[in-house]
Amino acid sequence: MRLIPYDCHVNISPVPEGLPAEEAVRAAEAAGLEAVGLVASFSQLQAGPGEHLARLKALAPTSPLRLLPAVQAEILDSTGHLGMSATGCEQFPLVLASLSERTVGVGRDV
Repeated sequence: MRLIPYDCHVNISPVPEGLPAEEAVRAAEAAGLEAVGLVASFSQLQAGPGEHLARLKALAPTSPLRLLPAVQAEILDSTGHLGMSATGCEQFPLVLASLSERTVGVGRDV
């Protein structure tokens, strides 16, 4: 079995003050990775997940890396409801879910 050098959770930001996806890809190339999961927080996607996903797909041909567009959404309650619609989630090959201060029973209303 061959192990692939990858990082499946590189946080990028669609907002100007955050780490741009292009910069994250170049850093992953310099580190010798073969694949990288580019993760944006759903709460920061002001233009919506579709535009963000299109930008990452356009970036793929510029790199020899396997780029995995990903999104991180908050878990809202103990039943696992996410702060992102199922339709939005289905657009991404990887969806990461996280607990936050908005999670009922964990971050509030404990």
